[in-house]
Amino acid sequence: MTLYQRYARLPIRFAALGLERGSEKSSYFCTPRGARVIGWAGVEGIHFCFVPGYGDAVFAVNPMAAGEHVQAVSRSFPDFLRLVLSCGGSAAIEQARYWTREQFDAFVAADKTEDPVRQDALRAIAGLGVEPMADPYGYLAAVRQEMDCTALQPQEELTAAENGPFPVVWNSSIHGRPRRRRPAREVAVNAAFSWGEEEWRVPCLYVCAEGIVVDYCVGVEPAKVKEFLRCYAALCGGLDVEPTEEQRDELERHNPLHIAFRSVLTVDGKELPVKGGSSTFWVPESCGEELTSENRRTRAILDRYGLEEDKAWVFWRSSYPWKMRRGYAVKSVSLRLVRDKVNVTVGHFTDPKPGTEVRFTHPVSGEQHTLRVLEVEAQTLPENRFSHDPETVYPDCFTALTAVAEPPLEGITIRDCAENDPPRGSSNCAMGVAIFGKKGAEGRQVIAAASSMHFAPPESVTWRIAVSVKPMDDRETVLL
Repeated sequence: MTLYQRYARLPIRFAALGLERGSEKSSYFCTPRGARVIGWAGVEGIHFCFVPGYGDAVFAVNPMAAGEHVQAVSRSFPDFLRLVLSCGGSAAIEQARYWTREQFDAFVAADKTEDPVRQDALRAIAGLGVEPMADPYGYLAAVRQEMDCTALQPQEELTAAENGPFPVVWNSSIHGRPRRRRPAREVAVNAAFSWGEEEWRVPCLYVCAEGIVVDYCVGVEPAKVKEFLRCYAALCGGLDVEPTEEQRDELERHNPLHIAFRSVLTVDGKELPVKGGSSTFWVPESCGEELTSENRRTRAILDRYGLEEDKAWVFWRSSYPWKMRRGYAVKSVSLRLVRDKVNVTVGHFTDPKPGTEVRFTHPVSGEQHTLRVLEVEAQTLPENRFSHDPETVYPDCFTALTAVAEPPLEGITIRDCAENDPPRGSSNCAMGVAIFGKKGAEGRQVIAAASSMHFAPPESVTWRIAVSVKPMDDRETVLL
């Protein structure tokens, strides 16, 4: 039995890793011919696949990408699983080509989760005998350079970004449309509604044989953008200073241009979950030059929908697949919006001992909770843990901690406030240790955490308690 066959038979929730099981065939225009899909990310139609003629190398396909839709991400399937273990899932693997190493490292660190479902899945993969990759970013960059995917790109799509976002077709990105595809039928709705303090508009629906495409336009007052930039500079010490993980959480919650949500469209009584999407924004020059780089491309959206150019706008284009006959007449459409959770720091503590208690208040419910430390232990990774990279010396000292929250609380994490020591030698990749949560005595959910990695045992560790919360209630509205 091959490693892939053993992996495919694991009794885990693959969706928790962004590798949801589903059809092994893809109808997306950009999927290489004969490809065998091995996992779906669950967003923007992104999927991972084997391609005939390339052995067990794994490719990522992104129908909404503004550039090349197909990229090689691993030389072999074992290497792909090693990447999954290092990154905690598939998201960073597909997105790495857009990021610097620092941005990649920051995303992987922020994406760490105590979700028991994802932890179980990662443990099961580790049980197949594969180990995390020491330098995932460097490996991904090397694979992209080695493997030319030009022949796998759909030729009609290679210059799609030059065509602009209109007319809308199925699978089109907000950044550009595919050529030689049938334009969608436009259905005007001119819906306007508020969600919290935000002003939302849905000018029209775009009906295709494959489903419905919706453009969301969210208006933001320039004063809020300016205030955010001031807060960023004050918090980080300048607009060009990279924030810490805690600062990123804080900034994300208050960034008026960061609108992360999930949506469900109900068409004639049938729910259509979103299957893909892309976003961009417009920022007026009055806010400064820091955020106006997208304006040249988003001008067409502004003009198309008659939006005020002296206001900031966030644009989302989402696709909702269906199975309807061509020419189907839509009678009613309603929309449900669900905001993604955000992390809120609720407390800090330094150098705890078993039995240490830290009290904190839930930022939404106001309920009082107590975090009680169970174990604190300085640990060292086994010698030659990364012996396959002899030119680089990696930090190997960290502190492991376990705790429980009373009363029990979902969505709580404990993180080290300090950064990792960078490796010494030829590599400067990210380092981290994953410690998975477990059930304690009497079924209590134990919160497990690992500090940053250091070359010597840290003299002191300051931990941060964070709770994930929904920033606002769900919103439902009728569009048609």
